[in-house]
Amino acid sequence: MGVVRKPDGTWEVYLNCKDPQGNRIRKHKRNFKTKKEALAWIEEFKAKLSCSFDMTLASFYDIYKNDMAQRLRENTMQTKSYIIELKILPYFEKMKMKDITPAHIRRWQTELMKQGFS
Repeated sequence: MGVVRKPDGTWEVYLNCKDPQGNRIRKHKRNFKTKKEALAWIEEFKAKLSCSFDMTLASFYDIYKNDMAQRLRENTMQTKSYIIELKILPYFEKMKMKDITPAHIRRWQTELMKQGFS
């Protein structure tokens, strides 16, 4: 469970939880401008930790990038990162994985084609 408080003008979060292996994790993060941002960070952190599709695509990309960096050659990883960061993340970055539908993907493809990408 997370504790959100505002001791000195900015919001901060204290979070105690367990990872999928059962290890205890303690997190402390500061300098949120609003309480809503702090609560959103807690929700996103827990989704990332549990590897559920309730996380944003940007969070999933962070997990993917860390995992694949160990498996792929450096140039391959740079190419993948370039494509994802240039074409995919600007459109889907803040969307939750579970909310992305085929209709969203079609709109994204149409937008890319308008920009001259094939």
